[in-house]
Formats: sequence, structure tokens, C-alpha cells
Amino acid sequence: MGGRMDAPMPTVDREFWLRCRELLCRDPGRRGLVSAGMANDLLAAGGLEPAARALAGGPSSVGIVTGFYVAGSAGPTVETDGPPGALYLAQALRNLGIDATLVTDRLGGHVLQAGCRQLGLPPEIVRSYPFDDLPPAWSHLVAIERPGPSHTIESLLAQDAPSDVHEFQSLVPPEERDVCHNLRGENISPYTAPIHELFERAPRARPPITTIGIADGGNEIGMGCVPWGLLRRAIAIGPAERVVCRIATDHLIVAGVSDWGAYALAAGVCMLRGRCDALAPLDANSQAALVAAIVAAGAIDGITKRAEATVDGLPLATYLQTLIGLRRLCGFDA
Repeated sequence: MGGRMDAPMPTVDREFWLRCRELLCRDPGRRGLVSAGMANDLLAAGGLEPAARALAGGPSSVGIVTGFYVAGSAGPTVETDGPPGALYLAQALRNLGIDATLVTDRLGGHVLQAGCRQLGLPPEIVRSYPFDDLPPAWSHLVAIERPGPSHTIESLLAQDAPSDVHEFQSLVPPEERDVCHNLRGENISPYTAPIHELFERAPRARPPITTIGIADGGNEIGMGCVPWGLLRRAIAIGPAERVVCRIATDHLIVAGVSDWGAYALAAGVCMLRGRCDALAPLDANSQAALVAAIVAAGAIDGITKRAEATVDGLPLATYLQTLIGLRRLCGFDA
């Protein structure tokens, strides 16, 4: 399967990106990132257009990483935010003729495979990290709602933020550094495979792998693009100083719900390719059925910790409004 694009990309009206930004900057969970960042492109979906252009420009193969551990009454599993967006993006890319692989760890594999069956995607595109063999030769990596390790003194210095170091040392004990956290500040590293290593190695690959992070809380892969001090003040819930992720990506999309960023990225790529037809089957009804399928496979809402067809505590009707709005921007009725 090849997705190389040699013809010039169609012009996409500036209004499209502005409307996408408005949709992504809804903050129903009041986490603070998108609302606090309205004056800062890094924290207000300003990364969508360059990320979409990077992904539309002719990728040979895309790895899509997701799966955020959450403890539930039925045992550890992954949350309902992340897999729907990853599966949606994978299907959209494959409809464009672009090879896409889904990457997760042992807790997320069966959830993504159930999603593949629901969408008619081959379950073998799901890979579990660490890999038993060599990874595909990806040209692009996308992380969607995937936790990454927290900051260290070295990572703060690499951000050229020496003024933050003293504050960091006083607020974050050594045992809480370089650790994956949920927004409650709980250490989830024992349940989280180090998939962030793929993103750390990406710049050294030959040729380098272009990376994209999609996040909503501050503790996900990609948020290392934003200075620790800025994020600590922007995150409205939990012990923000501990949870901020240090892993940066080439492009960062911040949304009120991470899945929304994935939906917008798929829409942007299809618009730039002049191929909105690739999104035709990916409507709100299909996504509602997909969320139900992954819940049946064991995913739970990361906010309510219940096995229910909700995402980040939002009823489906609320959650899907952003997808419906994005599809209307692409010329669909809903």
C-alpha cells in the first residue's frame, strides 16, 4: 500500500483551520489546556495545520500509538479516549492508500483488535510494544492520548528553561521524575510499556521519522513541546507539576478531548489531499458503534472508571458533536 503524493496539495481555505480550532478548543472537562492557551498556539490547536500538512505530504507508512492505562473494577485496561481516534485516523489513511499500523501495549491490544473488527480493518495491523521483531519502516509516528514520562532536570534544561529548575526541584521529588502519571498524579509506569522510546529514537532514524502528538491533559506524548512552567500553570486539575510529560514531537495538537484532535487531523489530511470522500463512511453513527465495541472489549471511561459508552465522562451525543462539526466543514451533512 502506497500513499505518496507527487501532485501539489490543494489550497485549503484559512477559514477551515480557524473553524477546526474553534471545535478543538472546547473544554468540556475543564482541564484548562485549550482554554488557558487561547493566546498561545501551542495550547490552542495551533499545531493542527502543520501536522496535517506533514502527514498529507506523502507518508510511506504511519505508526499510530494509543492506549492509556486506567484501573477499573474489572481489572486494568485502557480508557475509551484514544482508541476511537486512532482507529478513525488509521481507517481514513488507509482509505487514502496510506499504510497505517496501530501500536499499543498488552492492555490495549484486544481493544484495538475489537475496533478493527468493527470497522472492517485487518486485526493484524495492531502491534504490541515491545515488538517481537523489527518495527515497520515508518515515515511518520502519531501518538493519540498516550502517556509519556514526566520531566527530569535534564529535560528542563533541554527546554532551555533554567529558571524553572529550582521550582521543579522544590515541587517534584526525585521518585516522581521520569515516571508516567495519570492526571490524579498516580504512577502508572508499571502498566505502561515504554512506547515513548519510539519517539525519542525518531529524530535519529535515517531518514528521520516525523512525529505528531495529540493530547488533552498535559501528561501525554507530545507535551514536551511546551515548557514545563507554562503547562504547570495551564493544567487546571491534579498535581500538574508532577504529571507534565517531557516527550516532545515535531508537531503537537491539543484538544478538549484527544480523539477530537485525531478526527481533525484526518479531516485536514483529506482536505489537503482533495479526498474528503475517504471520510464518507466515518460518520457519527459508525463512531458510536465503535465506542460501544471497544467498551464491550474491555475499555472503560477514564473519568468515570465505568464500562460505559462515554468518553472522558461525556455522553456520546456531546462527544460526537465535534466530529459532526468537522464533517460539516468537509462537506458532509453530519
